[in-house]
Amino acid sequence: MKITSPVKSKEFVERIIKAGAGELFGGVIDPIWQNKYGKYIEFNRRGSYGKQGNCQSYQEIGEIIQIADDYGVEFDLTINALQMWEEQIPYVRSILEKYKKVGGRNVIVSDLSIIPIAREYDFNVIISSCANVYNTYIAQYLKLEGCSKIIFPRDISVQEMRNISETVPDMQYEMFMMNSGCRFQDGNCLGVHNTRFKELCSFCGKEGWDYHRLDGMELSSEEKQSAFIVSEQYRRLLKHACGQCMIYPMKNWIDSVKVLERTGSEERLIELIQLTNSNICLADESKDYVTYLEKMTFPEQSECKKHMSCYYRTDMFAFKNQWASFCAEHLKPGNEGSVDFVGINISTNKSNYEFKVYHKKRIVEEAEDLVSESPVILKLAKNNMLSNVTRIERIDEHHRICLDFNLRNRTNENMKDVFFLVQSMGDGIQEKLPLIKKLASLEINPESNFKYASLYYMGCVETEKDGISALKLHFLTRKCMNPDCIFQDYYYDDAYYLERLKTIDQFELHKCLDLIEEYVLAGNAHLWMIGCDFFSQDMGNIRGKYKIYIKNVNENVLKKIEELLMLQGLNANFVERLREVDKCVGSLKSMYLYGIGICYELKKGYSFNLYLKPKRCK
Repeated sequence: MKITSPVKSKEFVERIIKAGAGELFGGVIDPIWQNKYGKYIEFNRRGSYGKQGNCQSYQEIGEIIQIADDYGVEFDLTINALQMWEEQIPYVRSILEKYKKVGGRNVIVSDLSIIPIAREYDFNVIISSCANVYNTYIAQYLKLEGCSKIIFPRDISVQEMRNISETVPDMQYEMFMMNSGCRFQDGNCLGVHNTRFKELCSFCGKEGWDYHRLDGMELSSEEKQSAFIVSEQYRRLLKHACGQCMIYPMKNWIDSVKVLERTGSEERLIELIQLTNSNICLADESKDYVTYLEKMTFPEQSECKKHMSCYYRTDMFAFKNQWASFCAEHLKPGNEGSVDFVGINISTNKSNYEFKVYHKKRIVEEAEDLVSESPVILKLAKNNMLSNVTRIERIDEHHRICLDFNLRNRTNENMKDVFFLVQSMGDGIQEKLPLIKKLASLEINPESNFKYASLYYMGCVETEKDGISALKLHFLTRKCMNPDCIFQDYYYDDAYYLERLKTIDQFELHKCLDLIEEYVLAGNAHLWMIGCDFFSQDMGNIRGKYKIYIKNVNENVLKKIEELLMLQGLNANFVERLREVDKCVGSLKSMYLYGIGICYELKKGYSFNLYLKPKRCK
């Protein structure tokens, strides 16, 4: 990965290269064009800045190329106006001819009609960000046209860049890294820079906005101060953008990164190049993304340190920050001994992550403080069916407490009472009773008196107002000599359970199977449990949330799931979130990934539960 830097004067070329730039680009003031069109019609997107943003002559361009050649660095001339008219083509040819005479080899263009003209002069053609290359189809076309590099637009996503780079290889790709001008996408800009008409970004970022209350009341001094801070922050965010955090994850997909200070200070430009160069070196040395993020050098702007001025928005920072906050509050030193599992939920229909703390199991007789007085619990207790209870803290906006109960004495007679209790919770649940019985009849013991013993866990979320707001059922997928001692004398029979699940007519379970069947049959994991969640709003219908859990997973499990999700065309941003959580979890020193729950809910799609266990338990 090399750094592409603007240059507008031969005086700074050596310093820019020594700071770390591996490629240069710039514009030139062409007197013939200027006499014909003035500064309101540009042939490059910074033409109206004159010598403030461009080299002053072709002779100077030639001298820059000579210096760059001594260091093995290329120079690219910008001819990247959004569109060229037919009458302008002779002027473009004149520019190309003069550039060729001083040793030019590379041109940056936006208007695709210029490509064959530039190729006539044997130029290497680089596609400007202004051309708006957002998909693989246009990238493939540009490759066939003989272009050598594509500069991605400012507002493209990380996953889109990766997808194009992987799908259309043997092409160089460049992404924006640092910006101190306008952060909007050039290809969609209809403004003219540095003129009295102004461009949209200058208007949006102007100082002196007037604020008024909608109710017509006077603004208080506090409101005025707050409005000033907001407008100042907005103005700064319009002008500053940074992509330093993306150097590590993009190093295998991107050939160069663009650092911009084209119309500003060369000293500032050199500082940005040095900063970027140090982070590129760090990325090459870092063993993983988390290590890179911990050690990378941030630009001095406070907005960047808060991830407010990112070119490429990802949820990596949301996860990292949420995880750190969760650990600080719920996994304090000294409390680890009370934790059995930590759960992380990643959902396609939510941007936030949900965390759960599964506390150590307690035998029911010693957990009266956790056992509610609900009819369900009392009935199970009367039949001596309650074994252990697990307290689960759901760290979400509701901060609910859930209880999971291990069932014992799951004889056929006792299970009749369980099914009766389940069907009494609503018409929708009653309609699902045949499915529940099918799952409960997954054989875990050959004795005929334990026909429904697979139903091992029941969970309830209860409120004073609504009673049971959620019912959770979990079914074992292992063969046990003693159904009440599932951790002793047991073995896995994954092929049997997978085949049985395929015979059950439940769309959501089949969606879960799509992601894990091949992986489990290859010996990379074992089936752990099957789960069904029914919520209060679902009690009157027949839908819920369905889950297949796998355990003893290897470190590549999420990568395999990511591949399958991409084949299904799932939202790329969600896959990116899953990928970054995978990287972060893989770097944890105190916990390891014990298992995964693959979940599917109609209308909401996939979600994933990751279960981490303290390494002391490994």
